[in-house]
Amino acid sequence: MRVGLSHSFSACVRDGVHLDWPPYVTARADERGVRGTPTVLVEGALVPPYPGPIMNAVSAALRHPV
Repeated sequence: MRVGLSHSFSACVRDGVHLDWPPYVTARADERGVRGTPTVLVEGALVPPYPGPIMNAVSAALRHPV
């Protein structure tokens, strides 16, 4: 029974054509330097997980968009 999922999605699940989620997200986190939670990235840069540094990083990113 399909509930609003596309045929191609259902076929990927049925045929096993998908990434194993925990190893995938762990590898991506390792690539980005994530060592624990919470981890905050603004435009790919690690920011200390506190309100002041987060607001400063976001403000700087908005002033100088990539």
